[in-house]
Amino acid sequence: MDPSPGADLMADAENPPALSDLEREVMEQVWSAPGEVSVRDVLNGINEANEKQRAYTTLMTILSRLEAKGMVTKRRKSKSDLFTPVLSRGDYLESRAKVEVDALVGEYGEIARALFVREIEDTDPDAAKKLKKLIDKS
Repeated sequence: MDPSPGADLMADAENPPALSDLEREVMEQVWSAPGEVSVRDVLNGINEANEKQRAYTTLMTILSRLEAKGMVTKRRKSKSDLFTPVLSRGDYLESRAKVEVDALVGEYGEIARALFVREIEDTDPDAAKKLKKLIDKS
């Protein structure tokens, strides 16, 4: 039995894809919208924010790729496609960070862990103290 499309999206939520710079820029437009967005909405937002003007067809292609990656869903309304994010911006960033951290720790082991601890100590000494207390309790 083939899994449903929704099951594929749930798997993507646990391991969301890395995004290119333009895909990320498009997703920022999708995430910042109060509801569904059209290609034209994304085009206007990106072109207002950047000196380099993008073509409608370029953004249509990027949104299609994002749909294939499970980042957005598409709904047809009249002659327009409307897009909605599958994950919130915060959920995406948290999931991507976990994937990246797991990869670093998997490849570099104790060195990566030591660097994470050092970074926390350097940037937020109070957080480092709290973490040490949690470690001591366990």
